Amino acid sequence: ASLSKLAVVNDTGERMRSLIHSDGAAGRFAWRTLSQLLVFSAAKVGEVADDIISIDRAMRWGFNWELGPFETWDALGVADTLKRMEPDGLEVPGWVEGIVQTGGSFYRREGGNMIQAMPSGSYARVSD
Repeated sequence: ASLSKLAVVNDTGERMRSLIHSDGAAGRFAWRTLSQLLVFSAAKVGEVADDIISIDRAMRWGFNWELGPFETWDALGVADTLKRMEPDGLEVPGWVEGIVQTGGSFYRREGGNMIQAMPSGSYARVSD
């Protein structure tokens, strides 16, 4: 897909998926950059923030991103991206690999509440 065609896609997740799966230099660059950013973000949970929502909010509110890194990862599909990261030699934190085995997403709804994955392997309620 050309970049001009992607610019008119309203859904951010769909736009990102199309971009990283597109042929050509832009798609390769986007995947290489984004995949490394996702792994880096996961490695920093507990160091720069106690939870993933804090990192996502910092990137959305402070840097005007449409989706934070973990929201982006969910939009791309955690299982799909891990399969693609493996041959690239990226060292994904073990807790992220566990996400795939416990539902496959960083965020999900449970009992009317939004919950987030934690590096401990559990999920916690997203605070307002």
